[in-house]
Amino acid sequence: FPVTIQSFTVSDLNCGIIRLKKSRILIVDDDPDVVIFLKTILAGFSNLQVFTARDPYETIDILSQHVVDKIFLDWSLPGITGPDTLLKIEKLLGSDLDAPSEWDSKKAKVYLYTTREKEVCKIQSSKYFEYCGYINKQSRDMDPILKSILS
Repeated sequence: FPVTIQSFTVSDLNCGIIRLKKSRILIVDDDPDVVIFLKTILAGFSNLQVFTARDPYETIDILSQHVVDKIFLDWSLPGITGPDTLLKIEKLLGSDLDAPSEWDSKKAKVYLYTTREKEVCKIQSSKYFEYCGYINKQSRDMDPILKSILS
């Protein structure tokens, strides 16, 4: 399915026309269809390592073991909001001696990927996480997703 962004398509990514530096991306969403959708888009990029988490606990587990460059974060997770999950992880990374030391000099870019209205979705950047944008799940426009990957 060719999805166009600017002057190239997802098919171009599979052909190696677009080169990216190696990046680690975390998708945090409890909806398996959303995870499959995003992983399908990300499969077009050869230099990406993709992690997925379905709930806050998996998110905490992954981020306490791996440093990521970008996070696609659902606002509504089971029992807690996505931003509240990040706050818990922020505290954990600050006190967990076993967490990767790379977190001490790294900020992951966070993109809220949600059906909630943009006005409701307010999060603050922090020591480990930099809020970089809002993407509406209900939109079929691939530009915001692809632009966030390329940024």
